[in-house]
Amino acid sequence: MAIQRHLPPGAKIMLEIPSAPASTQNKVPRRVKQSFSAKLVRVTNGDHCKLLGLKFQRPLIPRTVKRKIASTV
Repeated sequence: MAIQRHLPPGAKIMLEIPSAPASTQNKVPRRVKQSFSAKLVRVTNGDHCKLLGLKFQRPLIPRTVKRKIASTV
């Protein structure tokens, strides 16, 4: 992740990522937000920002999805 401000190593981070509206029949689509908890493990200086290496508390892709992806490759 790239940011402009300084964060100390070990900082706890909560990312909130909005997704595109979900398509539903006969209903107005709603935006959905997903939250991800992570710990800052590495900071590298970029050209005009800090590049953060994050360790997420849970996998971002469930194992069942990983298996399906791996079987199609």
